Amino acid sequence: MVELYQNKEEEVVFPDRRMASSSDFSNLITTIQSMVGTINQHETRIVRIETKQESQDDRLGKIEVDVRDTKDGVQKVLDRLTSHTAQEDKDRAKLLSYVIGILLTTISGIIGLVATHFLGK
Repeated sequence: MVELYQNKEEEVVFPDRRMASSSDFSNLITTIQSMVGTINQHETRIVRIETKQESQDDRLGKIEVDVRDTKDGVQKVLDRLTSHTAQEDKDRAKLLSYVIGILLTTISGIIGLVATHFLGK
């Protein structure tokens, strides 16, 4: 453990410390400049990444809008297809009733002709 003592001016003195030299300050300045350069590089990289992220967010937003529009379009097509199918079913039933009516009329006419031919003699 380092023993501390106070001198007459009430300053704390570390007996195992030496005075800093100009080379110490030069090394300290070089280290600080290096750290500042590294911080600047990191800030530049962060700004680039943030810019890319904002661009990606914009693209993702556009894709989400396109997907929503596509979903709405598909739903409209499905609704129209469903109503068209229902209308086709109604038309098919109506057409089938006409065909059945014609067939019954034809068959009853044939039966009437056969009946009048055999009964009329």
